Amino acid sequence: IVTHVLEEATALPTPVSSSLLNVIGELNVAVKVYRVYYYTPNFDGRLIVATGAVLVPQMNCHLPIATYNHGTIFKRKPIHCRL
Repeated sequence: IVTHVLEEATALPTPVSSSLLNVIGELNVAVKVYRVYYYTPNFDGRLIVATGAVLVPQMNCHLPIATYNHGTIFKRKPIHCRL
């Protein structure tokens, strides 16, 4: 697994799916966005690079964890939320 800080943000990128907004609500604090690259097997067992993101609120308090998964994308096409 490899990660790096993609950006710091105070707003979500657009377009954002309504189901994602239902999970996290409005973003009204600064977040650090980490892009994650990892290997996963594809349909025929070959390893391919997959990506994800982890958004970490920049606050000094305990917060619940929210997760969102758009599901498997089989073809290169736009997904609901690209970071």
